[in-house]
Amino acid sequence: MCTQNGHHSGLEVLMTVASCASSLLGPNRTLKCIVADDSDPEGSVLTSTAPDLLSNLDINHPVGQLLNLTCQAHYKMYGTGCKTLVCMAGFLARAALHCLQMGIPVSVVCHCLEEGITICCQEVEKTAIVVDE
Repeated sequence: MCTQNGHHSGLEVLMTVASCASSLLGPNRTLKCIVADDSDPEGSVLTSTAPDLLSNLDINHPVGQLLNLTCQAHYKMYGTGCKTLVCMAGFLARAALHCLQMGIPVSVVCHCLEEGITICCQEVEKTAIVVDE
């Protein structure tokens, strides 16, 4: 989670990618225009979905690639919720980075995040509505 020089690049990548997707949320969401190359206008994409956004971004960092793969798999399985998934990853990364900067050990941060995610999942399961196919 931490590089030798003390930077938390994986967390920073999650926060950056999530910040790109956060304006896609809600009733006032905006479209994102991704320009692949100035010399190739046909390579441009206009999107309002997280899977399209992530698949069209050139993300070289392994954590960013993992987020993209997770988002694509989530979309393939559920067809929805990807914007929320990406934004939650960014929020959790921001919280983790804040804790680490305060000197809280990595093991404690990971334990607390895992506990928080477990509680969120339990609450979601309580409010879930079964829908027949």
